[in-house]
Amino acid sequence: MPVWIWFVAAGVLGVAELLTGPFYMLILAVAACFGAAASLLGFGATIQVVVAAVAARPSGQQQRFDKGKQ
Repeated sequence: MPVWIWFVAAGVLGVAELLTGPFYMLILAVAACFGAAASLLGFGATIQVVVAAVAARPSGQQQRFDKGKQ
């Protein structure tokens, strides 16, 4: 996937973050930047999407699911 697609996606998500307010759009914009970095390093489209998906995963997700087991 061309790197410019990732940067356009990051820009659109960054502007959406500024216009809406929820913090999750910023996380997605940063994840798109990670996808762009994978593209610059020469990885294929599948790896780029996987890198972006892993970067978009909230770090506190596992903690949220474990709270009910205490």
